[in-house]
Amino acid sequence: MVYLPHDNDDDVEHRMVHQLTTEALWMAQSEFFQEAGDQPMPAPRLVLGYEVWAPMARFQYAEDIDGQIGTKVEAMRAYVSQLRHAAWDEAIRGLARYRSAVSTGTGHAEVFQVLGLRTPPPGGGPGGVHD
Repeated sequence: MVYLPHDNDDDVEHRMVHQLTTEALWMAQSEFFQEAGDQPMPAPRLVLGYEVWAPMARFQYAEDIDGQIGTKVEAMRAYVSQLRHAAWDEAIRGLARYRSAVSTGTGHAEVFQVLGLRTPPPGGGPGGVHD
């Protein structure tokens, strides 16, 4: 699974990370690096874009994070320099509540842009998505 900032984030560095990651995934799956072995790297099972500074207008997947919201808020509070500019810890909690209201109906949720999904081969063979 690969997580990266969604493709329309307002922060230029986040957009660059998105672009560089998608390019690296494409290159790793190509045959450009044959010195790394006979076969290119298989595609990741799932590639998800997440929200950082700019909420996504559209998303394809939502995840209940009610059990993790406290940890997520505490992690943001570790970035003291960022909290001088805005109450990002409370923004995280507010966005998660809103995302829940429009998606999962639980207390808190995160939403994702599905950028890549590898389906399992017939019969659920090796390397596919397994439930």
